[in-house]
Amino acid sequence: MCIRDSDRAASRAAVARAKERCGLAGVGQRLNGNLSKGYRQRVGIAQAILHDPPVILLDEPTIGLDPLQLQAIRTLIGELQENHGVILSTHLLAEVQAVCSHVQIMKDGRLVYASALAEWGQRRESVCLRIGLNAPPAASSLAELPGVARVEILGNGRFRLHHGSGLALQRAVLDQARAGHWDLWELTPEYADLECIFVELTLGRSPAE
Repeated sequence: MCIRDSDRAASRAAVARAKERCGLAGVGQRLNGNLSKGYRQRVGIAQAILHDPPVILLDEPTIGLDPLQLQAIRTLIGELQENHGVILSTHLLAEVQAVCSHVQIMKDGRLVYASALAEWGQRRESVCLRIGLNAPPAASSLAELPGVARVEILGNGRFRLHHGSGLALQRAVLDQARAGHWDLWELTPEYADLECIFVELTLGRSPAE
C-alpha cells in the first residue's frame, strides 16, 4: 500500500492505521495471494480507506466468505460507518438488511426503489398467510377464500395462502376453519422481504413463481 503526494513517514502511519482498523496487523508481512478470501477482502477495504475518504464504495465485499469471515466483515463495515459514508453494492440482500440503513434498487440503470430500512420494516404488509390444519379441505376450497390468489401446498397439513397486500385474511380463515372443523393449529402471517421486492420490481413476478 502507498499514498500519493505524501511523505514516507505519513504514508507509513496511514498504512499502519488502515491495517489496524481492518484487522491486518498480524498478517502485514504476508503476500496478499497467500491470504484467505476473508483477509483479501480486508486488504481491499484497507486500500479503500487509506486516504481516509468521506465515502467508501464496497462492491460485493462479502461474496464467497464462510460464516465466520462474513460476520467479521459485517462488523468491520459497521465500524467504518461511524466515520465514513459507506455505499454497499451487492446482490446479497441479506447483507443489505444486516448492515445498511437505507436501500436502493436499480433496474436497467434506473432507480426503481428507495427506502430507509427502518421505515420499510414498519410499513411492510403481510403478503402470505401460512396455515396448519389437522383436517384440511381440498386446496381448491382454500383457493375460494376471499382474496386468495394462489395456494401453495407445503405438506403435513400446512399451506401458504398468497393474497394481495393489505388484505386481512386471518378472520376469514378462522371463521371457515371453525365452520368446517379443519382443526386449525397454525396461523402465521408472512411479510415481504427485500428479496420479494427485488424480484417483483426487476422481474415483475413473485419469488415463488
